[in-house]
Amino acid sequence: MPENFYFKKGFSPETIISKLNAARNIKGGIVSFTGLQFNEWFTITYSALNKPRNVNRFQFISAVHAALFNPKLPINFSESQLASECKKALTNLRRRKKKRYTVVFQIVNLLNFKFKTLKIGDAQLYFDMSSRKGFRKAAQKYRKKLHAELGQQDRIPDLKPHHQVLVDVDALSAAEAHQICKEALDTVRGILNLLTNLHRISRMSSGRRKPVNDILEFPFTTIHNRDGSLAYKGFWYTPNWTEPGRHGNFNKHYKYALSNFATVNGFIRRHRLKSDALAAVVQYCDALDEPDWQASFLKIWTLLEFLTQINNADYDKLVKRASKIFGNIAENREVMKHLRIRRNQLVHENSPEEDLEILIYQSKRFAEHLLLFFITNSFKFDRLDDFARFLDSPIEPSERKRAGKILRAANYFWAGAP
Repeated sequence: MPENFYFKKGFSPETIISKLNAARNIKGGIVSFTGLQFNEWFTITYSALNKPRNVNRFQFISAVHAALFNPKLPINFSESQLASECKKALTNLRRRKKKRYTVVFQIVNLLNFKFKTLKIGDAQLYFDMSSRKGFRKAAQKYRKKLHAELGQQDRIPDLKPHHQVLVDVDALSAAEAHQICKEALDTVRGILNLLTNLHRISRMSSGRRKPVNDILEFPFTTIHNRDGSLAYKGFWYTPNWTEPGRHGNFNKHYKYALSNFATVNGFIRRHRLKSDALAAVVQYCDALDEPDWQASFLKIWTLLEFLTQINNADYDKLVKRASKIFGNIAENREVMKHLRIRRNQLVHENSPEEDLEILIYQSKRFAEHLLLFFITNSFKFDRLDDFARFLDSPIEPSERKRAGKILRAANYFWAGAP
């Protein structure tokens, strides 16, 4: 099967394809699906298929959808035929003419950011409005009108003078533009929040639950044409939005974040696994944006799974790898065992939640150290599993020496020495 589109390990291609084939019909060159289960199996297919590198989720889903509705994909198609049609659909999708969109965000607690503009992937971000005054004025008129018409019924907070960020991108649709622009801005927020949160090892709060992150996206995001008019008469928002406060020592920690932002962004920009580094930063940002503490903790755990490169829920391996990344390894191992137990209890049992805030801060310490290790990539690894193999290396000097001796012997032997 072509390497770009294949079924992930653990899924059964035969079962999924048989379900799709049972519901799929072709008549007069038109494809249709019958039965009530085909939508369910569409979504399962999206999860089961590998998303090729450098393809965003919008393009991936569009390509799979186009392949399944293409009459050239035969009745009772095979795994390889589906992969081939997905690849063709993706190629055709990328040939379509793109349109310029501008997404307008507001960011809470984004203060004194020295960059006027940044390029993240395909998106151009503007933090200084001096060059975009005309567009901003026109867009603001449409935003206020839309908020008055729709915002109130969805209980969106009143528009406030939070820092506005404009993000330009060429995209196939408004939905794709929003996805690309949000991921670019979340990269910036992710770096700033990571550097701000590093110094916070615990928190005990009361009242309404608030997210860990201080630098948050305001829940009223709009997308516009070049003239400032709405490209989509609607908006994106966060349903469980909670107005953030500022943690103690925010100014001090934020100043550190501003001072080191360019360095961390540079590591990501030059990274040998750039798309993975960007995805990990966005994942970190999303996890700690959550005011739902259980969701936040489980999202951090998912990030730990990625950073330690475990497969098939091998949490013993996750515990061993994460424990080695900083400090006292023996103590870390006990904390990680505790986090694994609490994660399983929250997922599989009706477990009490009184310690959720503690769990978040315990797990985020490991996630932050692993994430910085991954971002800086001091040893110039160029494969994800190289990081995992490094964390699997022996701790004791004598064991490392022994392992090194074996590797040198293997290299000598397999190189075909006489």
